[in-house]
Amino acid sequence: MANTFSDNIASAPGGAYSASYRRDSSKSHARLRKKRMVLTTGAIITAGDTSVMGTFKSGDRLYDLRLSTSVGTTAGNVDIGLYKAPFDHIPVAANEIDADLFSDALSVITTLDRAEALTQDGVIEDWQRGLTLWEMADHGPAATYAVDPMEDWDLVITHNATTNAVQVYLLEADYVAIG
Repeated sequence: MANTFSDNIASAPGGAYSASYRRDSSKSHARLRKKRMVLTTGAIITAGDTSVMGTFKSGDRLYDLRLSTSVGTTAGNVDIGLYKAPFDHIPVAANEIDADLFSDALSVITTLDRAEALTQDGVIEDWQRGLTLWEMADHGPAATYAVDPMEDWDLVITHNATTNAVQVYLLEADYVAIG
C-alpha cells in the first residue's frame, strides 16, 4: 500500500513524509481575514470606467470573492481583476496584471446576492482557491511570475457597459495575509 502526503505534511504535494519538514504557516494554522469593499456609483457609469475596490499584497492567499449589488440596471457587466498599485492607485494599462482574472462580463443587470466572482471567468478554478495572488496571476495570460514580486496589488472592477442607475457594489474577499 502506497502512502502520499499533502503539502501540510510533505515538502511537495504527493511527496514523501519528512519529520524535519517545516510547514508553511500560510497553509496551516493561518487566520482567515475578511475584507469588505463598498462602492456607490453615480447614476451613470460609462463603459471603460474603473473602480478600485481594495489593495492586497501579491503574497496574500485568496479563498473567496463575492459580489453583491443593490439594484439592477438596463445594461451592464463588469470584469474583476488585478493591477499593480501605483502611488495614486489609478489603474492604467501599464500596471495591468489581468483585468478579468476573476470575472469576465459578470452581469449586473439584475440584483446580485453574493455572486461567485473568484472563479466566474474560468481562469481560476475551484481547486486553485487559496493560491497566492501572484500564483493566480500566473494562471492568466500574463503568466510571468515564478516568485512573489512582493508588491501591492489593487483589486479593480472594470465597467463594460454604460449603466442608468445608482448602484451599490459590495465586494467581499476571504483571504489569508502573512505579515
